Amino acid sequence: MNNARRLTLLLCGAETLGMAGFALFAALLPDFQALWGLSNTQAGWIGGGFFLGYMVAVPILTGLTDKYDARLIYLAAMLLTAVANAGFVFADGFWSALAWRVLAGVGLAGTYMPGLKALSERIEGPAQSRAVAFYTASFGLGTALSFILAGELAKFGGWQLPTLLSGVCALLAWAMVYWGLQPKAVVQHAPRKLLDLSPLKNRAVAAYCLAYAVHNLELFALRAWVVAFVVFSGQLQGSAPWLSATWVAMLVTLIGMPASIFGNELALRFGRQRWLIAVMLSSAVLAVFIGLSAALLRIPR
Repeated sequence: MNNARRLTLLLCGAETLGMAGFALFAALLPDFQALWGLSNTQAGWIGGGFFLGYMVAVPILTGLTDKYDARLIYLAAMLLTAVANAGFVFADGFWSALAWRVLAGVGLAGTYMPGLKALSERIEGPAQSRAVAFYTASFGLGTALSFILAGELAKFGGWQLPTLLSGVCALLAWAMVYWGLQPKAVVQHAPRKLLDLSPLKNRAVAAYCLAYAVHNLELFALRAWVVAFVVFSGQLQGSAPWLSATWVAMLVTLIGMPASIFGNELALRFGRQRWLIAVMLSSAVLAVFIGLSAALLRIPR
């Protein structure tokens, strides 16, 4: 096995393991609402707390990879992920659950993009773009497996079992990178600010950033609420869905992986701006349809 393939498999495997706790709260949201008496607003804050931690930390932790080996940032953040995932077992209500999920989001901020940089810096030529494609796809795979890990294991040992196991998975990911990825000297760059917002002065860059932000709002809202939505729909219809909510969430997430790859190819063919406008408009219509579809197949009593 050549070095590029080995490094790609190593970091893709580590990232997938490190995301074992990604959907921990979303997959069991109905259970947590009942257990802690959470309102929909409180549940939304806990689910969004993960992304809040990510959003705040990612520009800082990614920026640190200009000064330090991305491997070091990755290893420190993966340890934080392990602590945050396993520590969620001590959550007993809104504030404690929110705190643990924010920490888990910070952990992802220090692993996902720094991991991508650690990989791309160690591979050159055509193999680099292929490695990046597989690495980014591992995000979707890790998310999908996280839904199943939480949903299925909770049936055997309660929500505490997948919580603790997600911490173990993060430790395994840490060990894989610690022993499998060699340190690398940092390439020297011209001095720049840790948090440099100057690119946003470019109108096109700002527009794409805003569009991507709104896209992520839709994407992660779906992932955060899809399990609760399927459960709600089943209760509204008076019958349990034939496929469990966590399996639905996994399949929805997995569909996004090939869609992302083929979408990129179509964007190259038809023009990126034209394709994005068409997809975003279609996505908006579909999101409204899904939101109103809970009772479409309602079974008469």
